[in-house]
Amino acid sequence: MLKKVSLLSALATVMFVPTFANEAFLVNYFNDLATIQADFEQTVIQQKNKEISSGELKIRKKTAKNSIAGFYFDYTMPFEQKLISDGKKLWHYDVDLEQVVIKNLANFEQDSPMFMIFNNQSLNTQFEIKTLKNESKYRLTPKKKGDISSIEIEFNKGNISKVSAKQTNGSLDLKLSNVKMNANINNSVFTLKVPKGVDVIDETK
Repeated sequence: MLKKVSLLSALATVMFVPTFANEAFLVNYFNDLATIQADFEQTVIQQKNKEISSGELKIRKKTAKNSIAGFYFDYTMPFEQKLISDGKKLWHYDVDLEQVVIKNLANFEQDSPMFMIFNNQSLNTQFEIKTLKNESKYRLTPKKKGDISSIEIEFNKGNISKVSAKQTNGSLDLKLSNVKMNANINNSVFTLKVPKGVDVIDETK
């Protein structure tokens, strides 16, 4: 059974860097993005293992208006679990196991496609960008070598619809639907109140 923490294997200082016209749509989209909410279907492939899951996500970048960055992945299929972060800590709540593991988020940021694209740095400071189809599909190659070799981002009717990443040990596809941009998200979404009776493993101490 693959753990969803592998998903995090997923953020743009805004500074002026010249962009080609066909890249401007992508760069501006993420620069203007403060929050995103969506339903998702995720496919993770590692070696010969393939796992498909689905649920709801909420992501908030750190901006002048939002001092707290965070993300919330609520997996409902094939089994229930939550991945929640306030930008510093990561809570992994496995509902079936009745267990919460708390980790330092910094340990995952460099190897997470979602963190790499949903942060407060412009994409062209982190990636070499290739337009595969203008305003529809782009390939990002990280300027720093790491676990991720490339990320492809697709858009449908002006909104992000898919994120795909090739990693050292496999691949990730995240299809998004019912996307909402820049809605207000309460701070409480990005912390986990541990339910009573649940085992806690705190690896941050």
